[in-house]
Amino acid sequence: MSHLMTAKIEETGQVRDFRRLFTRAAKDGREEELFGSGSLETAAEVIRRVSITDVLPLFYHLEMPLLGKPRMDLFVEYACSSIRVPVQFAEGDGYGWLTFVENCLRDEALREYMLNFAFDLSEGQQRPNIYLIPPFRTATVDYIPNMLERLNHTNRTESLMAAFRAAPPGWKPYYAGLMEARPDSPVRFGFQVSQERMCQYAEDISLWKKDLSVYGKGAFGETITEQLSLLAREKRPCDLDLNIYPDGSFGDGFGVTLDPGIKRLDPRRPEEMMGSGVMKTLLDLAEMWQLADARRELIGKACYAVQRVIRDGTDRVRVADVSKPYAIKIRFNADGACLAKVYMTLLSRELERWTYE
Repeated sequence: MSHLMTAKIEETGQVRDFRRLFTRAAKDGREEELFGSGSLETAAEVIRRVSITDVLPLFYHLEMPLLGKPRMDLFVEYACSSIRVPVQFAEGDGYGWLTFVENCLRDEALREYMLNFAFDLSEGQQRPNIYLIPPFRTATVDYIPNMLERLNHTNRTESLMAAFRAAPPGWKPYYAGLMEARPDSPVRFGFQVSQERMCQYAEDISLWKKDLSVYGKGAFGETITEQLSLLAREKRPCDLDLNIYPDGSFGDGFGVTLDPGIKRLDPRRPEEMMGSGVMKTLLDLAEMWQLADARRELIGKACYAVQRVIRDGTDRVRVADVSKPYAIKIRFNADGACLAKVYMTLLSRELERWTYE
């Protein structure tokens, strides 16, 4: 069994795990150049407050822009099946989400879901946004009305479910998350766009523009048309996300994340991983669109897969620690591509344990 799933932890232990993972990724000046100065301590503080007794997160996800001031946002992801009721956060009520978390855990239909606490660290937000992510292969949005009811946002249900029902051909409704910490509290909702549909876009970009018009996107100029065409040319499935506001209106932008074939990415060979395939294509496009600077070269240097022995109380544990990118997202507004962000995953898994009486 995984150390991250089974070990009883003190809140300082969870922070210590994150420090170990992050410090290796951020060494040689990368904290300041890629993640942002002081990002470790900021992240450690929110992780301490969101720690759940008797369970550690499956993953930590880091989100960084590829241009502008280096900064970092943080996702702390738990498997619902690993958390037991009653839930006890290491400090307080988990930023006010305790009741919601317990209500979700009592729902047997959510046992295979992921619970994400999403911290806008770069914006200085103190309260995380909350996401429920269904299993990728069997994703449906049937859970969303209950989710919004538990979040006291039933007034959002009709417009959000209507947005999912309007899904164009080849768009599979996937997930929703309440971004309550952001201005006007949008709901982020996402689709899986099939490879078949992306191939159709590659042949006729007007189909993609028509599909996006369902969500208020229109009047596409030459720049955004060309940019979407270059993404479609990869003929890869993608995640596409949008925002919807309490009045039912859609946000101005949308995000496109091409599937990079994550299972084939080997963090032990970062030059190979970042220098070929979809990852390189997206980095090259981001640079061409003036959305990335030289820090793109730091991403591979932040990757690793190592084994080491750590202390867990009086035990010694051999763990596998991993840092690797899992996605590059391009965000668009009415004028075209406006932001490129890289997402990295930090994780640790127990390999062997020595217990001393």
